[in-house]
Amino acid sequence: MDPVDRRTLTSYLNDHLAGSVAALGLLHRMRVAHDDTPLGRLMASFEDTLRHEQDTVRALLARVDGNESAVRQAVAWVGERVARLKVGPGHGDESGLELFEALE
Repeated sequence: MDPVDRRTLTSYLNDHLAGSVAALGLLHRMRVAHDDTPLGRLMASFEDTLRHEQDTVRALLARVDGNESAVRQAVAWVGERVARLKVGPGHGDESGLELFEALE
């Protein structure tokens, strides 16, 4: 078996790290919107888990001598902000569709 290409692995890990940046933004908004509810507590738990997973990905990047891609993280951050126009945290949405879409 050929060894793993470090450049490809670094790219893969950075993709996951960037995705987690966007996911944390959405989880945070949902947690705040549903504070003191079972859903809010679940979102807080997911936030904690995802932050731990980010640490794991960062450790793997360091292990393969890869650098975090600030550009990918910035694009993910901006993408999450743009998604706010469409996907809300579900607070005050009587139909529940915003919450459904956010959870999806």
